[in-house]
Amino acid sequence: WVREGQRALWSFPEMVEFLSRFQPIHAGEVWGSGTIPGGCELERGDRARYLKPGDRVEIEIEGIGVLANLIAPAA
Repeated sequence: WVREGQRALWSFPEMVEFLSRFQPIHAGEVWGSGTIPGGCELERGDRARYLKPGDRVEIEIEGIGVLANLIAPAA
């Protein structure tokens, strides 16, 4: 675990440099590195908030658009 306020073990440039040793990197690829410190509700313990029916989750990539999902009730 990385505690909130601490930096990740490797920076994005370090990760790209390491990965490029083993495979080509192409323009337009999307890479993920996992959750940043403080970015996971599980780290909040008893203060954690969880998604519930009616919540809307959005992610936006500039120049591409927005992906939005509405949390539905359990079937």
